[in-house]
Amino acid sequence: MGLLDDEVPSASRTMSRRSMLRRSADLAAIVATGAVVAGCTAEGTDASSQTLSTGPTVASSPGASDALFAELDAKIQSAMEEYAVPGVAVAVLHDGNEHVRGFGIASVDAPVPVDEHSLFRIGSTTKTFTGTAMMRLVDAGKVDLDRPVRTYVPEFTVADPDVAAAVTVRHLLNHTAGWFGDDLEDFGRGDDAIERYVASMAGLPQLTPLGSTFFYNNAAVVLAGRVVERVNGTTFEQAMQELVLDPLGLDQTRFFTDDLVGHTFTGAHDVVEGKAVLDPSFWYVPRSLNPTGALISSARDQLNYLRFHLGDGTAPDGRRILSPGSFDAMHSHPGPGERSSSRSTGTRSASGCGRPPRGSVSCSTAAIGPGSTAGSASFPNAISASPCSRTPRTARSS
Repeated sequence: MGLLDDEVPSASRTMSRRSMLRRSADLAAIVATGAVVAGCTAEGTDASSQTLSTGPTVASSPGASDALFAELDAKIQSAMEEYAVPGVAVAVLHDGNEHVRGFGIASVDAPVPVDEHSLFRIGSTTKTFTGTAMMRLVDAGKVDLDRPVRTYVPEFTVADPDVAAAVTVRHLLNHTAGWFGDDLEDFGRGDDAIERYVASMAGLPQLTPLGSTFFYNNAAVVLAGRVVERVNGTTFEQAMQELVLDPLGLDQTRFFTDDLVGHTFTGAHDVVEGKAVLDPSFWYVPRSLNPTGALISSARDQLNYLRFHLGDGTAPDGRRILSPGSFDAMHSHPGPGERSSSRSTGTRSASGCGRPPRGSVSCSTAAIGPGSTAGSASFPNAISASPCSRTPRTARSS
């Protein structure tokens, strides 16, 4: 782990959902394209541009996509100025046509241009990677989505003993576990951080009946990460590299800065009196929350990841990563949350908090467009306001 990974906020080692999301600071805004992707924000130079065409399809020609891309770029540049975000990277796949572009600078203190390889934390889009890893274990016959979680983590418990005994892996991935989910406690940087977090879930109160309601749940996804590491027999981060990142060739996507030496990291910024101010502490996310929101990645890698989920479950080299059944399961019938915009397993999107109000930068979301012909990713490196406030951790019962 690198210096940035170890920089713990001095005020507290326990964070609210709002604080954690602010410290993610990249706040990926990923929206389906079919018309126009809503932009992010900043005052800065147009650092780089790359528009790639893989040829026309029945649905769209490069010319049609180019018009959408130009409109998107204009919206991003306008929003950057309005919200004082120094830098943005955007990547869009629209009917086979790629648009990858950087805007502005990586940091106000080190004005390196942002490009498709600049690194941001991608926030809650990480959840879809955790879901993808889980489905690889399903394909290997090591996990059954409908088996109780205690099959894999026998010591697991929450405040309601009946729920603790009955909750399944599927409940974790489709956000229907029902207990208090915004427990974002920090358990240090050791390999046991996730294990310790899961042990601390013993007091989490039940807010909705198990399996009945879509209720966005970070704690459940951390528990899913614990299942992954227990079943794989490695740390969660190593499991993710073996199961997802390496097979998909995502060399610019990791959890720790030391694993990305030589790449350009974007600085994390706050916006103070209308100006972006570098604040490195915003970068920090506790290791205990790695399964739910801590991946570091680039626009290029995220586009390649979107391409995988828009495909047929095979890697760029033709290797099958997910069976057709598992791949289809990730993209259909998520359960009680079927009409919601938020999905953990990558069914259509992963969302930090949904649509933001006017005057704020959107939280981490990921989406694939209708008909599976479009996907997009954009990353700002500053936040002017966050709509992601949730019940503070003091709501948790002892």
